Amino acid sequence: QKQLAKLLIPTVYDKTPSSADSIEYKEVEYEDNFLDLAYNDRLVTDINMWQAYPHSHNIEYTEEFFEENALVHIYRTYYTGMVKGSVEGVYREGNTLYVKYNEAHPSGGAVTDDIGVFNVVLEIDKDLLEGVDNLVIDQNRYRDLDKH
Repeated sequence: QKQLAKLLIPTVYDKTPSSADSIEYKEVEYEDNFLDLAYNDRLVTDINMWQAYPHSHNIEYTEEFFEENALVHIYRTYYTGMVKGSVEGVYREGNTLYVKYNEAHPSGGAVTDDIGVFNVVLEIDKDLLEGVDNLVIDQNRYRDLDKH
């Protein structure tokens, strides 16, 4: 609605293929105040992949969880903590999983002293990901004009 009212202006456009099929997912609460040495987006399909990096203490996963589920981990850093990110949907086309991820950046150069570090974790039924070996974060950036 904000985009249509010209309050949010996209600077990068949607790349998700129109033929992609929607995938159900669950976004989980993830503490941001920790060090994660992955520094990248990744599809996590087993406990060893998950334990390869330090993680938030509020999330515990087991081998049993990964028998039926997988995770998508999205990692972002920004010049300010005022950037807001959100997942708008998860889609699949062939062997590629697309995550629509939107960012709203402050307008007018507003920044905070801290660097924004954001971790997003999505739980997905592993059966829905059979044959997927490519992850694309379909990222759209917006300049939020409400902050003028």
